[in-house]
Amino acid sequence: MNTDLHQFVTKYLSIVFGTLMLVSFCAFVTIPYSLSVQPGEDVMARTSSPVAAPQLAADTLPTEPKV
Repeated sequence: MNTDLHQFVTKYLSIVFGTLMLVSFCAFVTIPYSLSVQPGEDVMARTSSPVAAPQLAADTLPTEPKV
């Protein structure tokens, strides 16, 4: 390979990979920080006392209209 081409490709790839690493680092640090939770982590696992979901009474469920 030509020496000038080799130097160009080396500098180009070092800039591309450096930029990729910087963007990846910022994304993986700022997203969990802004969400206050790791992506994919169960929110209920973080609560100290889990609360059960409210149950609907049988008479509040939608029924078919009577004709």
